[in-house]
Amino acid sequence: MSQLFMAGVVPGLVLTALFMAYVVVHALLKPRSRRARRARASVAEFAGALSDLLPFRSCISDCSAPFAAQVCYFAPDGRHAT
Repeated sequence: MSQLFMAGVVPGLVLTALFMAYVVVHALLKPRSRRARRARASVAEFAGALSDLLPFRSCISDCSAPFAAQVCYFAPDGRHAT
């Protein structure tokens, strides 16, 4: 089970690191492509941005809940966990 988990996690971490390196190198080589800094958001703007994320967050939660329930509900040897 742990090998299968690592087979999914390791490629994801490697791709994330490569993407982060690409962004840093691109920003260093082409400084004009970076966006200008904006002023800090007010509390109302921040709350509005969070409310825009709620539908996406609920979709992710609804889709992943059955898998999380199976992992927590059963013991590693297949028996029902108490």
